Amino acid sequence: MNDNKVSEVTKTPRFILVLFFIQLFVFIFFLNKENKMDLEIFYILIPVTLLLTLSFLKVVFKKDNLEYQLFPIHIKPKKAYWNEMENIKIVKIDAISDFLGWGLRYSRKYGWGYILGNDNAVFITFKNGKKITFTIKNKENIISFLKDNNIPFNQ
Repeated sequence: MNDNKVSEVTKTPRFILVLFFIQLFVFIFFLNKENKMDLEIFYILIPVTLLLTLSFLKVVFKKDNLEYQLFPIHIKPKKAYWNEMENIKIVKIDAISDFLGWGLRYSRKYGWGYILGNDNAVFITFKNGKKITFTIKNKENIISFLKDNNIPFNQ
């Protein structure tokens, strides 16, 4: 493993994509067949389905900062510097009970959450009181990176 950085890319959970495609299929074929098609709903379903299909979360842990990007919401990655952080925790979350779903979400406990598909997360509290949470796929790689770079964290 490269001690200078660790990258993770997470996509929307497959079952959510399947649900949206089923909904789109039902809408197009059944409602259209009965001439009850409401085009406004159709014009909303297509872009939402495409956004969910194309969205991804990229988190890059570097020696001096953390970069994160939730595409298509963030065109460029955002940076958070380790020296701005008060506490870093590796936590286990539940997308439904903690954030009420997936995507960019807010929780009183965890702050802004970038929640895509996994139940392991990095929860960060900044010195200014801001909180942010990122789901991660490979908890062991993140823990190893934080230890190797002497970045204090809790489990």
